[in-house]
Amino acid sequence: ENGEYHNLAQPTEIDITKNDVIYLDLQQIPENSDNLGIMMQLLFMKIYQNAKSTSDKVAITIDEAHKILGDENITGGLEELFRHSRHFDVSINLISQTPEEFYINQTAETIAKQCTIKRFHRVDSLNNDLVENKLELNEREVNFVENAEMGEGDKDYSEALLVIQDEDRSIPLRIEATKDEQMVIGYDPTESVRE
Repeated sequence: ENGEYHNLAQPTEIDITKNDVIYLDLQQIPENSDNLGIMMQLLFMKIYQNAKSTSDKVAITIDEAHKILGDENITGGLEELFRHSRHFDVSINLISQTPEEFYINQTAETIAKQCTIKRFHRVDSLNNDLVENKLELNEREVNFVENAEMGEGDKDYSEALLVIQDEDRSIPLRIEATKDEQMVIGYDPTESVRE
């Protein structure tokens, strides 16, 4: 009581079962903080328990995944969620800047092995050891990833490579923003100021 984690020892007012989308912003917790590990473990445990008890499909997207993949205290709970997710219609998406971050330690690598569908956006240069030993991409796929078009300037699309390991195939993708996404991308705050 009245300790550093007192707020975690009482019922939460947040009910993740009654919302279509839940956004959790953990950026105020510094990387490599003990608080991040505790918060993520509790979060994964809560999501996992709710996913097991709902008939709805649950999708979890973790952006900047490198922040948690490098911390084995956090990835332990995430690993369990990955191992059992398909039994409860849970889809987990991890997003990070480079593929190396998914192989930073043994637990992260175990999680990466559970991901049978991977999407690669442009990476300027893929690590050869990683390509041969972990990603299992052929020369054509590596060339596509390293030269994929990015949605810059007049281009209204980006390219990516979808790799489906269960089917041993890859599919080039052209990703276009929806009208709502285009509004966000093209948003200029100076144009929307009312006087």
